[in-house]
Amino acid sequence: MKYRNYYDFEVVKRIISEKRDSIDIAELGLKEDWDGTSEVIFRNGEYSIELNDYTMIYGIQGSSKATPALRLTYLDGNEEQFDCSDKRELHTYGGILPDFTFEPVKAASETEAAIQMIKQLRRKLEGKISEGLINELGISTREEK
Repeated sequence: MKYRNYYDFEVVKRIISEKRDSIDIAELGLKEDWDGTSEVIFRNGEYSIELNDYTMIYGIQGSSKATPALRLTYLDGNEEQFDCSDKRELHTYGGILPDFTFEPVKAASETEAAIQMIKQLRRKLEGKISEGLINELGISTREEK
């Protein structure tokens, strides 16, 4: 059985709530690749993004190899890091996508990030399932221009 470490946003929100008055910046990212995956989520007492089941941090929702983490930078300059992973069974959709994970994407908007991820999924599915099923799933078969 394969597992994936997703961000546990309930834990993140609880920690930020408990330490809110002393936080300068809160960031989320993958501990083992912090510089390539971290994003500021809280600054000046306010969240900069909404944290929910669909939220992606730097274009991803988690990792099968790395650990989601919350890093707090306090007003006094000290830092503290917390594990905020929610380990879940990785579903393989009948073996069609046994090892599929999205590559990190850089995009100007969540919409552009979603389009890039759909294109990755489309490339992964080619040759594995019929065009009819790809269309039924709503995965565009045409490249956006």
